[in-house]
Amino acid sequence: ETCTDITSMASNLLDIAKMDDGKLVVKAELIDFQFFEAMAEKFGKGALFDEKEIIPSIVPPEDEFIISADVYLMERVLQNLYSNAAKYAPKGSSVELRFYHEGEENIICFFNSGTPIPDSEKDILFEKYARLQTRQSHYSKGLGLFFCRMVMHAHGGKIWLDTDQSGNYFKIAFPRKEFLRRLSAAS
Repeated sequence: ETCTDITSMASNLLDIAKMDDGKLVVKAELIDFQFFEAMAEKFGKGALFDEKEIIPSIVPPEDEFIISADVYLMERVLQNLYSNAAKYAPKGSSVELRFYHEGEENIICFFNSGTPIPDSEKDILFEKYARLQTRQSHYSKGLGLFFCRMVMHAHGGKIWLDTDQSGNYFKIAFPRKEFLRRLSAAS
């Protein structure tokens, strides 16, 4: 897992530099729920999940869920979100991936139970080198959520954090019109 974290950090640094230079190419294709289900299965395992007794789950969409996105970049966004859940969630907490449509957006919500992140720290989490001031954060380099934000902007989408007393809701949203445009072009 440490090797995976190091590889992820190096990839994030390289891709952030490419994005800053306008040289990262987003190879968007249609991605359905089964892709996300497979990635959740892949990243929702590991020593830290076992050690902390974190049980990940998936709430499937009520109807067809397809987005237009780069598969490689989306896999890395999910890897970052699952890695954060394992690092920062308390023992015995839950992690849940939800899929739904809201207005003109397809939304993927990544929930983790535990202490809600304070409002004062919500926006800075997505800045370069930003991290929470917690015991677990001394291992963080503050690049994962920044990378996720850059990826979402490159896709014409967005990422944000909502909280309530039950925990944290990291949400990523993709414009539905882009999906519909690509779907009609593929037909």
